Amino acid sequence: MSDSPPKEPQEPIAPLAESSPTTTRAWFKGLTEPRHRGRLILLSSIVLVVIGASLAAYQRYFASEPAPAAVTEGLLPTVTVAEAETRPSSLDGTSVSPELADQRPLAVMIENHPDARPQAGLSEAGAVWEAMVEGGITRFMALYAPRSASKIGPVRSARTQYLHWAAGYKALYAHAGGSQGALALIPTLSGIVDLPHTAAYFHREPQPGIASEHTLFTSTSELYDFAKEKGASLTADFGEIRFSQDGALADRPASASVSVDFSTDSYKVDWTYDREKNHYTRSLAGSPHVDKVSGDQLTAKNIVVLVVERSFNPNTNQGKGEWTYVTEGAGKVYIFHEGIMSQGTWKKERKDTLLKLYYEHGEEIPLVAGATWYEVIPPDREAFLTHSETAVDTSTEPSA
Repeated sequence: MSDSPPKEPQEPIAPLAESSPTTTRAWFKGLTEPRHRGRLILLSSIVLVVIGASLAAYQRYFASEPAPAAVTEGLLPTVTVAEAETRPSSLDGTSVSPELADQRPLAVMIENHPDARPQAGLSEAGAVWEAMVEGGITRFMALYAPRSASKIGPVRSARTQYLHWAAGYKALYAHAGGSQGALALIPTLSGIVDLPHTAAYFHREPQPGIASEHTLFTSTSELYDFAKEKGASLTADFGEIRFSQDGALADRPASASVSVDFSTDSYKVDWTYDREKNHYTRSLAGSPHVDKVSGDQLTAKNIVVLVVERSFNPNTNQGKGEWTYVTEGAGKVYIFHEGIMSQGTWKKERKDTLLKLYYEHGEEIPLVAGATWYEVIPPDREAFLTHSETAVDTSTEPSA
């Protein structure tokens, strides 16, 4: 006989499927006892293997597959990000971010002497005004709002007519000095904020053989910083300019051109219509007029030729004399856009109100969204304004 103590009888573990809630708890409790530890480890391993295999199968056959279109369509509203995040610019009608749509315009005086060419920043302007000053030389006032320009210039002096047009936009007006009449006018115009050239926001870029007066530059960011320093509002407040979108290609002429002869050949402007792009490209003095920064030829969606009376006063501007323009009231206007010429009337009630354009029957003329160039000529130069237009030849097009 053996001296070893008799083994205690082991209770069988009831199958889980046949257990009541009470016996199920007893079954799991039994697994925690030391004598059943091996079974617990084995069971845990089986559970982990099953879970791992299930996850792998899911990742392979289901998770990487996109949901069928039939299931996803109509569950959530469709949102176009580009439409939700853009608005028409109050200055040129183009679609821009909401914070730029109503940004107050900068009006910057830029010269057009041959030594100042090519100018910097004109390609980013939403509107440009061009008119003669002394000696038949033209000068620009470029307006910026939705698009920035890293370099603008050469910046030049103010003249009274440009101040009247800038006041209509309630613009931030940047210039380098001015005529006697212009400098006296600036403090009387409540619609503008004066941004005269200072070392902090303008800089010189000397060039061999070029006079210092042709070397002053700035940028939109510097000028807006200047305006902030002066406590000026940066929100546009000049009323509404009517805009339209590009018309159908089939309605556009095959070709068109506009020539504005201000004085001499050095200041003759030619605009050539591009039917596919629905804009005009600019040439000056017989050559493409390009931007100094980008090298791109200047373009415009609209060419607005204003016929404006002017007179010369020899006793102002410290004896040098000065041309003054009749900027209030009404006058003749020619509108060129989408290859077509229209005639009408320009109206400006006061110095501080926006100039408006009207058809001959009285309806306001909408501008095509994009850059507009205002070419201002006196009545004696109207005869030198030329326009040509060629219709599309439909005889070669296939019949429907």
